[in-house]
Amino acid sequence: MAAQPQPAVFRPRLPVAEVIPVLVIAAFTLMATVLVLISVGLRLPAWPFLVYAIVFGVVFAVINRARPIGLDRSGLHFGSPKGGYVIPWSDVGGVMALPGNLVVPARIRIGLANRGPVPSWWARRRWGVRVLPAAELEVPLGYGQSSTEIADEIRRFIDAYS
Repeated sequence: MAAQPQPAVFRPRLPVAEVIPVLVIAAFTLMATVLVLISVGLRLPAWPFLVYAIVFGVVFAVINRARPIGLDRSGLHFGSPKGGYVIPWSDVGGVMALPGNLVVPARIRIGLANRGPVPSWWARRRWGVRVLPAAELEVPLGYGQSSTEIADEIRRFIDAYS
């Protein structure tokens, strides 16, 4: 009997998330510029600029945070092991690694045995999962992550626990 694989966690990140520090710096620069212009005597209403910059930065950062994929005995986790979405290994039909290019990052396509465990709209948005018509889930990976290595690791868990 083969040894059971150890639990693992991968942290895929959307390529848009690389823009977050730039947007935060731009928001603070905009706020500082507005405050300087107001202190010089230019009559600008400060609230709209400040509120838009802060709200946009916070929403963008929350939506594009790292979304972990967890592998353990119970199944495939999207998000945190406690608050995420779990698909049991018996419902996972297979895994395919798709290469990335300059426009689309590397991604992993996970085939499901049936459409029952497909996450809801909010869970898909929250955990960065895309649902394809053929009962498949697609998870984008961050740049620099090897989709084939992660897919091989997921296959080991499917073989061990399904």
